[in-house]
Amino acid sequence: MNYIYTNNSKKLSFSPKQINIESVGISFSLQNLDKIILGLEQVAPQKWLYEPTGETFSLEEVVERFDNLLPSNLRLREIPKWLEELREKIHIRLIESQRLLNFVSKRSSKQSAEKPSMISTVSAYSDELAQLMQQKFKEYGTISQSLDRTFPIRVVKQQPSADVTDEQLRHQLNELEATRSRLIAVGLLDKEEDSEVQIQPQDIDESTKNALSVYVEDMEKKLSVFAEIASKIDLLKKIINNKFAYSYKEINFSKEKGFVFTTLFNSSLSNSKTLSPTDLSSGEQHELVLLYELLFKVQPKSLVLIDEPELSLHVGWQVQFLKDLQEITQLADLDILMATHSPDIIQDRWDLTVELKGLEK
Repeated sequence: MNYIYTNNSKKLSFSPKQINIESVGISFSLQNLDKIILGLEQVAPQKWLYEPTGETFSLEEVVERFDNLLPSNLRLREIPKWLEELREKIHIRLIESQRLLNFVSKRSSKQSAEKPSMISTVSAYSDELAQLMQQKFKEYGTISQSLDRTFPIRVVKQQPSADVTDEQLRHQLNELEATRSRLIAVGLLDKEEDSEVQIQPQDIDESTKNALSVYVEDMEKKLSVFAEIASKIDLLKKIINNKFAYSYKEINFSKEKGFVFTTLFNSSLSNSKTLSPTDLSSGEQHELVLLYELLFKVQPKSLVLIDEPELSLHVGWQVQFLKDLQEITQLADLDILMATHSPDIIQDRWDLTVELKGLEK
């Protein structure tokens, strides 16, 4: 593999060295690779299986593929500074075709080494989202306590302001109610937590105007904690429920469980049945895992590589896929490169494609 980079008309290149296994301590490698690289398992004297993708490697290929995870005596020769800087500037995430199983590390005892085990990815992401929601709610509570403690003194010291009209204050209060309702709908606030103070626009008069101005400012600060995660959950909920409607399934969210799935019979909530994440079909799990990764696992301005997004998705979902991606990329600020065999994914956007067949090696 050769790396070539053109910068200010200057062409830079780097070719990793060929690996000589005899010179890098093969006994150490064979004994420790499964502990260093999660999901790697020796299946033959010179063959290794990487379970997340199902690929098999020779030891030379393992060293090349997982160079950044290996101890110094197994690594390729030192990477030049220009390439290291370039790699640091470009954040890349690969969403592999095998995405329904997730590796986790568990310790059987304090003395034993970490042993990898596999769990359903949708279950792992459900737990992860619940933790994210709880963290945000805890942050909301901390800010609320701080602001509530100083609220009386700030109201007393607040100078009357002619800049804020009654109409503006009513608008701000309506906006707060809309924000609260949205946060309740995505599971970040509970209805009972929202009922502490219910200010109605008609309650505004000159004697309450200053207090309400401080109240509005405080609530905007408190609720702003949820802004980013609420937007992501809201978009995930919209896309998933549009897709799952065909099977009468619905996704909601809670701080305790993360994903909450129900099946609706005869469109009646009284006949709804709660499902676990693993009760979803493989296609539904593929869709949910892929969308969750794009929204919650990738940092902004990253390049995301998606392998075979059409896996287990019926044609209707494939047709909608690019439109869903456009909404996600606008919210999450991502660039996406996909490898697909599906013309239904592409639809009429052949201008976005590059056919690999016939390209020079």
